[in-house]
Amino acid sequence: MEGCQPIQTGNYSLCQCNHVGTYAVLLTTYAQPDELQFQDGFEVIAGIGCALCAFFVFLTFFILLVLWRKISGAITALKIQVCIALIGAYATILKALHESLTKEYYPYVISLIQFFLLAAFSMQLCVGLTVYMEFVDMKGVRYPELKLATMGWGE
Repeated sequence: MEGCQPIQTGNYSLCQCNHVGTYAVLLTTYAQPDELQFQDGFEVIAGIGCALCAFFVFLTFFILLVLWRKISGAITALKIQVCIALIGAYATILKALHESLTKEYYPYVISLIQFFLLAAFSMQLCVGLTVYMEFVDMKGVRYPELKLATMGWGE
């Protein structure tokens, strides 16, 4: 595996890597001399891609808010929350791409990105559960939409 070296320690092996993980590529603050051209191109492509995605998610969010009276319901409310979570993830990534961060901020930024992406995934799961609840008789459950939204944000 590139960037990792195995280390033998007693009865087990460790892998020492010189990168934090998948998101570390987005948060690099320095480049090796032979990687300078790649680094500049990556930041431009990643920035444009995140900005376009954030724009379309924000557009979806705006359309859902404008049409709220016509299409209000649990599924629409959950879709709005998915948009909020994705906008949070894209904003964090764009902020990390725009400014170089010191190494002590990496864990916080990565944690924010992972939180927002996990929240978006959980909200999508809640949308699926809401669709299921619409087809199954769930009259005995009090405030199911509130419980689903709370579950989606990690409560």
